[in-house]
Amino acid sequence: MMFALIIQSLILCAVRVLMPDCNCSPSGYPVQELADAAAVFTGKVTAIRLVDSTLLKEEVISSSDRIIVSFDVDKVWKGEQKKSLTVETGVTTKTCGYPFVLGESYLVYTFYQIGGSDSTTLLTSQCTRTRLLANATEDIEELNTPPRVVLKKK
Repeated sequence: MMFALIIQSLILCAVRVLMPDCNCSPSGYPVQELADAAAVFTGKVTAIRLVDSTLLKEEVISSSDRIIVSFDVDKVWKGEQKKSLTVETGVTTKTCGYPFVLGESYLVYTFYQIGGSDSTTLLTSQCTRTRLLANATEDIEELNTPPRVVLKKK
């Protein structure tokens, strides 16, 4: 029994070390990302759990495993105006999962899974402009600035 746990732990470590690092394209400006996003909001993390609650910490985590992050929503720029939202992200930063921390507040840019069977689940990753709210001042200012309309003279 103890031998099996040691082997599982070694495999888990090896998988995490051998997993390729996340590789993202640079994100665009906040308004560009707003236009492309499914939802953009600020909120405080109230819960974090694995999508598949049957996974145990001792089991090998695959690159496709995700976590569900629950938020108390403060402000919504795009998407449904709800008091709480859930977002999925990769379970590790090596698989581009965003490293949310319970109790912290974030500006979150989300998207829907492309080509998946579920097009209603909000997803996010390190490849979006998602960030701690304390580090999102420029984004918030840009998102709160009304778009400029240029009228042509006749």
